[in-house]
Amino acid sequence: GRTALDWATALAQVADMEVLIEYGSDLNTMDKSGRTTILHAIDSHNDDAVHMLLKSGANPNPKMPKGLYRSSPLTAASFGGLENMVKLLLDYGAEVDAYNPEGRTA
Repeated sequence: GRTALDWATALAQVADMEVLIEYGSDLNTMDKSGRTTILHAIDSHNDDAVHMLLKSGANPNPKMPKGLYRSSPLTAASFGGLENMVKLLLDYGAEVDAYNPEGRTA
């Protein structure tokens, strides 16, 4: 399942995200398919959403449980051509050498 923060993030509702974060919403949730809150932000193509999560303490390097195949946030942003997000993720400690299930890195 997805949290309210996941939904607000996926829809790039930054004002709602801010309220949810202020009230202690978990920044590092993962749904059953391996999508994390930070991946929802990247998929929304909203730099402000990514920045808000990272500055609030979201993990830029979530670990996938065995059997789930998702790219790292950095790889997803890089493959999507999202240069501002790539820079944000690197500024907040994203692992440059993290690779996706096909063995590709950012």
